[in-house]
Amino acid sequence: MYAHRNGPLIAAVLQSILSATSARAEAQPVDVLIEAERFDRRVSTSKTFARPTPELDADTLALLAKPLTPVRPAWLDEASGYRLPAWYDACRVQAHTRLSPSFMNKEIFYKAAAGFREMGARVFVRHIKSGSEPAWWPSKVGAVLPAARDRNIAKEIIDNAHAQGCRIIVYHRHMEDRYMAEVHPDWVCRDWRGKALSSSRGDYMCFNSPYPDYFQTRAIELVDMGADGFYFDERHMPKTGCWCASCKKAFKQATGLDHPERADPSDPVWHRLIDFNNLTIERTFLKWRRAIHQRNPSVVMLIGSNTWPTIADRHMTNRLFRIADSMKTEFSLPARNPGGVVFPLDASMKPVEKDAKLALGYTLARDSADGRPAHIWTHGLRDETSSLFAVAGMITHGCIANLDVPENTIPNPAFKKAFALGEKVSPYFAGTTPIRWAMIHYPELARDQYATDPKEAWRRVLYPTYGAYLALLRARLPAGIVTDSQLEEGRLQGAKVLVLPAPDMLTEPMRKVVSDFKSSGGLVVENDPAWQWHDANGGQERAVDAFGRRIEPEAKLAPVRVSGGPERMHAVSFVNPSSNRLTVALTNDFSWVQTGRARSKSGKPETPAAAPPPCAGVRVWLCGRAVPRKVQEVVSGRSLTAKPLAGGIEIAVPDFDYLAVVVLE
Repeated sequence: MYAHRNGPLIAAVLQSILSATSARAEAQPVDVLIEAERFDRRVSTSKTFARPTPELDADTLALLAKPLTPVRPAWLDEASGYRLPAWYDACRVQAHTRLSPSFMNKEIFYKAAAGFREMGARVFVRHIKSGSEPAWWPSKVGAVLPAARDRNIAKEIIDNAHAQGCRIIVYHRHMEDRYMAEVHPDWVCRDWRGKALSSSRGDYMCFNSPYPDYFQTRAIELVDMGADGFYFDERHMPKTGCWCASCKKAFKQATGLDHPERADPSDPVWHRLIDFNNLTIERTFLKWRRAIHQRNPSVVMLIGSNTWPTIADRHMTNRLFRIADSMKTEFSLPARNPGGVVFPLDASMKPVEKDAKLALGYTLARDSADGRPAHIWTHGLRDETSSLFAVAGMITHGCIANLDVPENTIPNPAFKKAFALGEKVSPYFAGTTPIRWAMIHYPELARDQYATDPKEAWRRVLYPTYGAYLALLRARLPAGIVTDSQLEEGRLQGAKVLVLPAPDMLTEPMRKVVSDFKSSGGLVVENDPAWQWHDANGGQERAVDAFGRRIEPEAKLAPVRVSGGPERMHAVSFVNPSSNRLTVALTNDFSWVQTGRARSKSGKPETPAAAPPPCAGVRVWLCGRAVPRKVQEVVSGRSLTAKPLAGGIEIAVPDFDYLAVVVLE
């Protein structure tokens, strides 16, 4: 086990587990064991070789046993109580364009805002720096595009958006800067061979160098020009870690350890480097957040999560998204096959159900940021129907649909209905909090203790987390996620049920919170080892049934229950701050929606996906509620009737194709 993220553990236990994994490491195919090198385009896998876990001396084991940072560090206080500005929170369907410098000679480059407004969009994201190129404005630092030396192109874009009555979130590529890489090669991220680590857009700039100060100057310039938000995409630092002089020095100071020889998933020192890498990202964004919010508190910071919502990636942690104003993720990303280098899903285990995995990813993206809506980039939508179903799924799970509009199609009529839908329903989600009658602990620390044994990570931690969520989703019970730092903080407001997928691997502060929750009358459901959530031969079905029986007495008293409709219909409920309005969102299956490339990798046309039949026979039951003054399904605009029953009320929902939003006032 690893002690470096949840306090001291016995060094002998660490060594015994590492030794036990050596045989497995030796048997791995070459490209599987060192697949971490694929995380960065400039790192080749052609010369890698499988090696057993290195033997660790007592001093190294002792250093690994020391926590690198608290589970719930004090700097998270800065995120406590943060609320999004209304302009962002009250617009649940937004637009996106990737107009890069190659479009500067085209009319659409300067008039995109008018096109978006014609489509019905009030908030949009567009590039203000696409890659490693110079600034699009006469910046005080670094290089400037020749066309921008006497013309502030960035401000023209921002002013044009505001003139059209729109808010603009600027996509500022923050990881690459060609000029600064040439002037300061010591600021560039390096691999273990000293080669620059890069993406297709240029060399990565290291966050442990002076580069973040340089970038902050640029960001504040954009704030002063009127940018309403920042869209920080991608991974922020190389997934393998960095071997530049700045990182080596800072890693040694923070851990007492020398850098690992190379990126190697079998090496616990490399895993400590990943922890350090994650902490570097968090501290950098905390610094930028302080500076940006001090300049203008209404500027929103969207922080990219890369593949974190898959629950199978050690790159980034829950702490980063506590300080994110909103997490940025992508439509289909949570359902990607978790075949990463550290936590691949074993082929013998039951495949995940796509709609449930998407919903889990969206819920995690929302709840890891304390319930603030995640910003979900959705590109390659095929038609109007696809856009409506996609929007329905994202809005239902409390997120913001960020629809990518192909640049040469602005204004694109295929998106008009999706933006109109957003205008209609967004007011009923703004400022709300998701009802989380049940909270499932996402035990990131426990998962990382199996970093060298992914099958056990899935069997003991990840599948119990996914399985409990699947069971609650199918039962249409109000559920959410609580992360490690949130659990230590005791953020269980409104919960009556707490699900612990890894109950034996909690920190002492977590145990205290769980004990207090029990004492207050809450039901704690600890994962039963007999529940074989991962088993493809009926084990998962038996686990779902057993879990359902365990929560059945409490489930009868859940504040919102939904019945009817197809199995893959999802239901999520929200309450406003004054608790005088309840919003129940219902979405048809949206997992069929195809995004991304329009053709398969072979180049053959794809087979069009078909939308599911309408949802029929749906009923919403509300426990302990008197008949409200007003009940309305706001998508259709129909008034509904609440039927009083013993202990509550029942509402019959009209049949719907993609989305129903039932509002009680």
